Amino acid sequence: MKTDTPAFANLQAEAERLSAVHLADLLGDDVRARALVWQMDDLRVDLSRQLLTPSTMSDLLSLAQTCNLEAKIKALFAGIGLISAKTGRWCIWHSEGSSVSTARI
Repeated sequence: MKTDTPAFANLQAEAERLSAVHLADLLGDDVRARALVWQMDDLRVDLSRQLLTPSTMSDLLSLAQTCNLEAKIKALFAGIGLISAKTGRWCIWHSEGSSVSTARI
């Protein structure tokens, strides 16, 4: 993970700030609540009852882009293995109908 990015620093600062906030205080903010609900057809995602803000979501998306998360997810679904940063071992994902392969990403 890219810990030396502005998005990561912002997330750390936000986590520290939110550690002193009660969720009940955030629930009273209608603008925040509307910004943390998404709907597509019958699927509704409501994060308004989580201890986060719209800027938290923005920083999470920025960090995901910085870490090239989209390509890593595609690699996992393609059956390409990744090396765990913690253990140094191969992590293999097998999607149905694909052959399992491993590669360093």
